[in-house]
Amino acid sequence: MLIGEKFPFALIGHKNTVSPNNEVLFNNADAVSRLVDRFFKKGHRKLGFFGGYKDQQHTVERFEGFRKTCEFLGLPVNDEWIKFGDFTMDSGSRFYHEIMRLTEHPTAVICGNDFIAAGVLKAASPEREKPLIEVTGFDDSVVAPLFNPPITTVRIPAMEMGKSAAEALLDMLNRNEFIFESRILECEIIGYDIGVNSQAKT
Repeated sequence: MLIGEKFPFALIGHKNTVSPNNEVLFNNADAVSRLVDRFFKKGHRKLGFFGGYKDQQHTVERFEGFRKTCEFLGLPVNDEWIKFGDFTMDSGSRFYHEIMRLTEHPTAVICGNDFIAAGVLKAASPEREKPLIEVTGFDDSVVAPLFNPPITTVRIPAMEMGKSAAEALLDMLNRNEFIFESRILECEIIGYDIGVNSQAKT
């Protein structure tokens, strides 16, 4: 509707479903790809993915980054180690108990956000005498630093995205145009030696 009315606008963090323009996005897939690579370099060969809503844009992009990087590195993408729910601690706790009942479970898990990761750690805490899976989160939320060590997470460039969108809007107004080429900004990994308690077991 806005495009049809030739009205300048910028979408921040969400894709334009009408045309691939006027978006300021962050690179979900690349951030998760780098997390997978870091786990790989630590010796992990069995990785899982705990996501939020399966069809939500950011979950789709993060899982795609996970899947493609695992395939590139020759790692299995085991359906039993892939879970989708919501972005809550309850989901993380439930996912943890489900995979720990399996005969074989991942040694490390990429979580869709910090709350899912926190739920995994909360569920695992009574079993600290056993080897635990390592986790990473996403969003650099308030829960990430509450654990010891803090959860390795991903910081979304929110301020930079807002600035970029404002600049794009001003530029469109100055040019008397209503479309700008979409922009994708990179995320920052906030690392605490990636993960939590265990060593990789191949």
